[in-house]
Amino acid sequence: MSASRALRTYWIVAGLLMTVAGAALASLLHWGRAIEPADTIYDAAANAVCASGTPPGSAGRHRLRSRDGVPYVVVTPLNYRPQHAHPLLLVYAPAGFSAGLSERFAGLTHEATTAGYVLAFVASGPPLTPEAVKRMASVPAEVAAQWCIAPGRIYATGHSDGGTVSLALAALEAHRGTVDAIAVSGAGWQATDFIGLDCPPPLPVMILHGAKDAHFPGFGRDAARWWSSCNTCSGEREPDAAGCRRYTGCAAETVYCEAPRSHWRWAGEPHQVLDFLGRQSDGTQALRPG
Repeated sequence: MSASRALRTYWIVAGLLMTVAGAALASLLHWGRAIEPADTIYDAAANAVCASGTPPGSAGRHRLRSRDGVPYVVVTPLNYRPQHAHPLLLVYAPAGFSAGLSERFAGLTHEATTAGYVLAFVASGPPLTPEAVKRMASVPAEVAAQWCIAPGRIYATGHSDGGTVSLALAALEAHRGTVDAIAVSGAGWQATDFIGLDCPPPLPVMILHGAKDAHFPGFGRDAARWWSSCNTCSGEREPDAAGCRRYTGCAAETVYCEAPRSHWRWAGEPHQVLDFLGRQSDGTQALRPG
C-alpha cells in the first residue's frame, strides 16, 4: 500500500471513529426546550426582598470568569426580578466539560428557571486538587454579589467530578457553609475518603449513583452511609419505584437513589434533583420522620 493511500485510509477511519464518538456524546445531551430558560411565577409572599438592595446582575445568560479564573455561565429566569431573592443552583461540570456542555448534559435549565432558580454552570478545570476545589468554591459568593440570591438557599449539584466538587463543598471543613444542600450524581468519593473526616452540621443530601457505574463502583452507597450517619438518621425505607431509598429519623433530609445506569449518564432525572431541593426551600421536608 502506498504511503498516500495509507494516509487516506487513516483519515477515513479516524473520521468514522470521530463521527461515532460524536453521535454517542450527542445522545447523552439534552437539546431544545430542556436547555432554554423560562419565565417563573413570582409569589410576593414566598420571595424575600433582596437584603442588599438591587444587585447589578440582569436577566439572561451571562458568560463570566471568577476572580480565580474559573469560567462559568449564569442563567436566570427570563422574567428575572432583581428585587426578589432567588435560590441559587451551582452545577459543577464533569471532567473536561465546558460550562455549555455541562448545561446540555445536566438538562436542568428549563425546569430550574421555571421554578425560580438562578443557575451557575461552572466549567471543569485542571485535575481536582484542594486548590482547584478552593477556586470553584468562590463562585457562589461572586454570583450572590451580582444577582439577588436568598441566604440559606444556595445549592450545589453535578455529575462525576462535578458531584465530587459538590460533596467537597459540603463535607470538607474548609468549605462548610458554602452551600445549604447538595444533590450529587456519580461522585468520586468512596469509603476511604471519609475516614478521619469530622461530620459537618446536618445538611440535606441527595446521592444519585448508577448501579452499573464501573468507574466509581459502589461509591454512592459509601457516601450515603456516611451522610446518613452524620445526619443522625435512625433507619431507612425500602427503595421506591425510582430506586430512591429515604433515610428516616434524620436531622436533615437524606436520600440515596440508585438507577440502572452507567457512569456516562446522570444517575437521575432533573425533576428528582429539583423536587429534592424544592423541599429544602419551601420547608416541606420532614425532619426526624418515624
